[in-house]
Amino acid sequence: HAGQDTDRQHGYVCPSSHSDSEFYNVSSPETCILSPSAYMDFSSSCLPRGTATEPHRKNRSKNPSKQRQSASEKEKLRMRDLTKALNHLRTYLPPSVAPAGQTLTKIETLRLTIGYISHLSAQLELKNLLSSHRRLL
Repeated sequence: HAGQDTDRQHGYVCPSSHSDSEFYNVSSPETCILSPSAYMDFSSSCLPRGTATEPHRKNRSKNPSKQRQSASEKEKLRMRDLTKALNHLRTYLPPSVAPAGQTLTKIETLRLTIGYISHLSAQLELKNLLSSHRRLL
């Protein structure tokens, strides 16, 4: 797939990390928005492979400890990916929400981001309301 990375270990296809600019219109973290077409492309392309088409087969290893080690490695990679994603998410929080250098837990990052998105949504709603009110005058 052009512009996509295939993660064979995790069994999904996602847009390449180097093409973040395709997904975000960012002049500053405070004004970042996800473009609707990119959201649709991203959400549909970042799905588990073969959820309905490929039969589910259990790989029975002759060596259970090797299987455990493999599962452990996959979990480490999954957690590393999650940490990278949360660190990337933190870059979009302005210093007024999350001061630079302040370490945040995963749940704090998510809660602050939800609050910040709610704040931005309210600001946008207010702007739209004022704009439509001015047109009536």
